[in-house]
Amino acid sequence: MAQRSYWALRYINGTVIHEREIDWSLAPTEGRQSLRLFCPNGQVAELGSSDATGRLFQLKVAVITMGGPSGTLAQVIGHVEQADGTCRYAAWEYGAKTLVTGTDNVYRMSYQNIGAISFGPMGLRL
Repeated sequence: MAQRSYWALRYINGTVIHEREIDWSLAPTEGRQSLRLFCPNGQVAELGSSDATGRLFQLKVAVITMGGPSGTLAQVIGHVEQADGTCRYAAWEYGAKTLVTGTDNVYRMSYQNIGAISFGPMGLRL
């Protein structure tokens, strides 16, 4: 079983692209349908809709310290559901070794104190 979480992006035409195949910023944005998060414990979270073009995102929450431990705290996937930025998210938390889900807002993401998500790199268009 994998020790790291990873995402897989499904398109309306049935194509599936995995994180190990392409950088998120280079994956085609048109026709995105759903996004899955595969977790090291075997759990899978899926978010999306019939056409989620411009409304799916993924990111990693990490810490870098001078002289101390550094690493990924969580891997997050999300689906923006409303024009006001309301989104659902799923995250694999490495420290707790657990999958968490919730509702938040891409303009002021409170999960892990992320704050506003940058639309360009995430491929978001609301």
